[in-house]
Amino acid sequence: MSFKHTALEEEPGPPPSGRSCEVAPPPCGSEIRIRSSRLRLVGRAGFNLILAHSTPPYGLYLVADRDGCPSLMTCSQWSELALVGEAEVLPAMRSCQAPDPTLKLLTQVELLDAAGVKNGAKAIAIWLHRHWTGDLLATWGPHDNVHTIRKWRAGDRARRGGAAPQS
Repeated sequence: MSFKHTALEEEPGPPPSGRSCEVAPPPCGSEIRIRSSRLRLVGRAGFNLILAHSTPPYGLYLVADRDGCPSLMTCSQWSELALVGEAEVLPAMRSCQAPDPTLKLLTQVELLDAAGVKNGAKAIAIWLHRHWTGDLLATWGPHDNVHTIRKWRAGDRARRGGAAPQS
């Protein structure tokens, strides 16, 4: 099985090593808008960007490749959209201040929902251990207690109608 790179204006095959985007993607955890979709950059997989919807119904943001099959957005597709003004990085809600604990919790819930993680404490802990790194750690600090996240995902959100959890 061979790797097929599915960029818009490129030849099939893996990208040459050391290749960079004309417009660099934002750091992981950033809120972005592509056309009218509000998204969060969850991570990167090689030259692909893992984007998740920031608003319900959540889920991954996929684009059509050359064959019309849904796939992750490539770095070169990001560059092309950014250059024509169809993709933009949204300003950070708070800068140079301590992160809002409610936004931090909602970010964790959104990422877990977008990744399809089950609501068990062990599944949440494993996913956070593997993925709550780098930019997310710098932006939000260490992740919350997995039982807090699990409880919030399990029903507090629905019962409170989306209100913030009580401390």
